[in-house]
Amino acid sequence: MLSASACSAPADNKVKISFVQTGQETIIKEYSIGDTLKDVFSPVQPQDDTLIVEWNVTDDYVVSKDDTITTTTYTKGLEFSSYFKEFRSYQVESYTGSAKKVIVPEYYKGLRVTKLLGKRSGTYGVFDSNQMIEEVILPEGLLQINQYAFYQAKNLKKVNLPSTLVKVENHVFADCKFYEQAFTIPNAEYGERAFFGCNTETLIISDGVKQIPSFCFAGATGKLKNVVIPLSLTNISGTAFWMQPIENFYYCGDEGDFYNVSITEESHSGDNFENYLYNGADRYKIKGGQSITEFTIPVIYYYSETQPQTDGNFWRYVNGVPTAW
Repeated sequence: MLSASACSAPADNKVKISFVQTGQETIIKEYSIGDTLKDVFSPVQPQDDTLIVEWNVTDDYVVSKDDTITTTTYTKGLEFSSYFKEFRSYQVESYTGSAKKVIVPEYYKGLRVTKLLGKRSGTYGVFDSNQMIEEVILPEGLLQINQYAFYQAKNLKKVNLPSTLVKVENHVFADCKFYEQAFTIPNAEYGERAFFGCNTETLIISDGVKQIPSFCFAGATGKLKNVVIPLSLTNISGTAFWMQPIENFYYCGDEGDFYNVSITEESHSGDNFENYLYNGADRYKIKGGQSITEFTIPVIYYYSETQPQTDGNFWRYVNGVPTAW
């Protein structure tokens, strides 16, 4: 059994805090228990003047034991506010910078960054209509992106979606023209028109996604040709891929499972808003492509990890790319 003295604070009431910054020499400072770090020295700033480096420590940090403090890096112009819905964290409220590449940090002031705010009454989304940004790096730990957060950020070319995302609301990336050869969306809930007008060629929908809502991946100038559909999917809106020239559906199960995926027929006025996926005999005939009167019938492939010994349309991944056998 440990004696009471073994669990007590050091006799002189002093502890050591190590300040660690990548590429810099570790600095060790001595503090008294109960001290705060409000007047701590600043870390070395990067040569890239669009970035800022801060110590990753909460405002209310109180010295209580030997500890190590590391840094966090983010793009200047990002504005944060506290967010306490489920646990202490921060949300990105706005961006006023001019950098083409924006880094959203995993941590700010010692707490996780879990949300990007969207359009609210009298305000815009964080990157709404921003014509400067070309690339945005989002952190693991991010849980939610609110509506219109990137709406009409038309020069955005590249963005990653963290695996931790739980919800991507309506119109988040609508009218962004970012292009990637293959784009993977993680298991999350997606809102209507979330990716309307985006120009990827291959869309990989991760396992766990259950629904694809109205106009989610639609786009009159779209380039979407290949879609990987997970076994978890149960419902697709009839307008989910409106006007996209899809050539191939790659399903992660067999034919029997695929035809259990329901299609919700949307009710919209005007020919431009007819359903572009159909139930019945023409179940996966797509009205769209190069004109609203043109119909295409995508090839449907079913997943097989090994080369099939029977006739039919089958596929597997080759270097991360869906490929027909």
